[in-house]
Amino acid sequence: MTDYLKAYRGQVRESRSGARSFVTSLLDRKAQAIGQRDRHALFLPRVINNFGLHKQALSLLDIGIGNGLYMSYRDPALTKYGTDLSDHFRSELSAMDIELFVTNSESESLPLPDASLDIVMANHLIEHIWNYNALVAEVRRVLKPGGGFLIRTPNIERVRFKFYDDCTHIKAYSIAGLNHLAQIHGFSPIKTLYSDHPRILLDSLTNGKLAELIFTSNRILPGGNEIETYWIKDANDEKTRS
Repeated sequence: MTDYLKAYRGQVRESRSGARSFVTSLLDRKAQAIGQRDRHALFLPRVINNFGLHKQALSLLDIGIGNGLYMSYRDPALTKYGTDLSDHFRSELSAMDIELFVTNSESESLPLPDASLDIVMANHLIEHIWNYNALVAEVRRVLKPGGGFLIRTPNIERVRFKFYDDCTHIKAYSIAGLNHLAQIHGFSPIKTLYSDHPRILLDSLTNGKLAELIFTSNRILPGGNEIETYWIKDANDEKTRS
């Protein structure tokens, strides 16, 4: 099987022109001022804050972690794990204090104990798999009661047939469809945003103070073609779901 991560490494090119270049430069300086490498490290504290999890020690998993930039925030109080289909980025992940498990999260159990994690992330993963029910059930198993699950995926109501411009996309989602999936598996959505990478950068730059404007459902700002949804594992229902 072709190592998709090797191909991914060659494809990643971030636009650095105009206003976006100015914002990313500001974010790099902001991250470096708190001892982090660059702006990518600001993503994880933003996720933690959106879940309202402010305790000191947290255990986190990124499924389909790729190069690990979404988990690059360095903090000795964080225990960080990642899964992916190959170990292509193992050395980079190790340098960011991330333990990598090579596993197929669609067809195999996550290699972590029951109720062991505070947060699980799936950044642009769920649209690439057939067996989404198995994935969500496994996430629920490894999360602690009250733990959080972040999903980011294209919004089919916005992107429409452009969703299939990526030949690896399998299943498209709407906000209503994701809410239904959460209900089936014992999760409660607490926050859903009309999101994309530029909006996330702007949100990080403004420390979340303009979130209501940035992530509004209408088109005050361009883009917003992704769903960024935050789910909490229902603490009262410990039934095994499949």
